[in-house]
Amino acid sequence: VLGPMINGWSIIQTVDGKSYNYINADGALLSTLWFAKAYAFTAEATLAYVDTGNVANSEERYALYLLQRTGEMKLWRHAPNMDDVVGCAAGVAMMTTGELVRLDAAHTALCQSDDVAVYADCGAVVARDRQSGKYGLFVNGEQQYDFAYDSIDPAPSDITWTAAGNGAYRVLTVTGMPYPLPLSHYFALEKNGAQEMVALSTASVYPLLLP
Repeated sequence: VLGPMINGWSIIQTVDGKSYNYINADGALLSTLWFAKAYAFTAEATLAYVDTGNVANSEERYALYLLQRTGEMKLWRHAPNMDDVVGCAAGVAMMTTGELVRLDAAHTALCQSDDVAVYADCGAVVARDRQSGKYGLFVNGEQQYDFAYDSIDPAPSDITWTAAGNGAYRVLTVTGMPYPLPLSHYFALEKNGAQEMVALSTASVYPLLLP
């Protein structure tokens, strides 16, 4: 079963839905390994789990890999299950501990958060710092605005953002708009009763379809 093409890779899965891989426009697979859980390439890097089949050591049953769009794979760590990643998009991953992690070689910790909204069309991640309760803004894994804002939301417009997931982690995409989509989206950042606007560029004028 072939999924939508995102950033040069489509997630392909077996008919039973138990194994996944990534395939490019030339029909080449990213890996000789097949994954038990895979996240789409909404940025330059993503995550995927491999079932090692290691029943002798239940703590190492699954291997979590960091994948690059170039096809490079690096083992991050082993885990007893596939539950430690809440979600992965736009160059960051949220862990069950509430830790927000940049998908780089060092797995850089960005913050502890209890509210994360990913606006996948423009690679934006709005996160609330658990300790201060303030919001910050990341774009493609890089922090653009510090945790100093009372709220950060898309500016009111005729654009509809539809969320996948709920609770502490949500991925939102633009829906219901005809091609071509806008080249940028505006966000309103509020602090101490004052508001500022920022325009974030989109990666494509085509609708982003997530698997």
